[in-house]
Amino acid sequence: MPSVIGTCADLAGVGPNVLTDWKLRLLSDLYLRTLGYLAGDPQDSSGRESLSRKRMEVRSLARSRDGDAWWDRDLHALPRSYLLTRDAGRIVVELERLRTLDRHDAVAWAQFDPKPRTTEYTVGTYEDIAPGIFHRLTGALTSHGLRILSAEINTLADGLVLDRFVVEDPHYADEPPPYRCAEVARSLVASLKDPSGQGPAFRKVWGGKERPAADELERNPTVVRLDTQTSDRFTIIDVFALDQMGLLYTITRTLFELGLSVGVAKIGTHLDQVVDVFYVTDSEQRKIVDPARLKASPQVSVQQVTSNRLIYLAMDQARDQTPHAADKAGQALAANPLKDLRVRRALSKSINRQAIVERLFEGSAIPAGGF
Repeated sequence: MPSVIGTCADLAGVGPNVLTDWKLRLLSDLYLRTLGYLAGDPQDSSGRESLSRKRMEVRSLARSRDGDAWWDRDLHALPRSYLLTRDAGRIVVELERLRTLDRHDAVAWAQFDPKPRTTEYTVGTYEDIAPGIFHRLTGALTSHGLRILSAEINTLADGLVLDRFVVEDPHYADEPPPYRCAEVARSLVASLKDPSGQGPAFRKVWGGKERPAADELERNPTVVRLDTQTSDRFTIIDVFALDQMGLLYTITRTLFELGLSVGVAKIGTHLDQVVDVFYVTDSEQRKIVDPARLKASPQVSVQQVTSNRLIYLAMDQARDQTPHAADKAGQALAANPLKDLRVRRALSKSINRQAIVERLFEGSAIPAGGF
């Protein structure tokens, strides 16, 4: 917890309005998830209890509605972040929109959050409505001049898609008027129904002076990093680039053309620099662990560097008795054999590190000298 407090203090010290409520929620959620992960449980107990209570509350409110089987199935398929950031009444209303949705239709709506002054656009449709759903939606939002802060993409039962985008609207200092939100929502739906798949037209930004040519600007190079180890389900793609209109659409369309599916996206802009993170899988929802698959594309340049991640086996050698060692009959041993240096050395010699590198990490790792 002190590290989280220190991070918040550092952000608050940078300047006014740097530490937003949205960032506070993000850091708090990260802290709770990390606690659960370190405890060997991807979800902390309080999170599981909160999820269970919220599902029961939603199901209770939906008792009078049709489609019991649908509610039971899709309610349990909803992502944790969706359930815990909405009250039960709102969830019921939004799910009812999805339940009655035609297979070849789409629906979109907006919800303004006054504390961080952001608007969340939620889109419901079916995954077979059009190819490249994610980049179509990002293009529609960007064409209205909206700044996308984060995005979450979820596929529920029967191919039902629930996508959410948190955006800032630079045209309004406070809540955008209803007609503005309705206009953006119509564009989101239209982008999915356009059979041509033609890219959006982005607005030009006029200034009093021409910008210098690209080669005259001193800028950081675009960097793309691939992480195949941190997540068990996704390959993580980090993009560092100079901010420009339509950049997110270009990135997401390229990912689509590479045959990648985006599960979660985190978008951040710092002054004129963009840091976008995408959690992706292949077309069969499998994690990409072989960089050669991406190297084969002329659109991608892959560089491999040594990370600071270390995978090791910790020995329970401090206790006189250990629950992790037993005799042939399965009974606990009177003495802890792991306290014996010879036993630990024998275990170390029995581990084929090179085979782990070649078979589990497909060559994208380096054998370590210790456990």
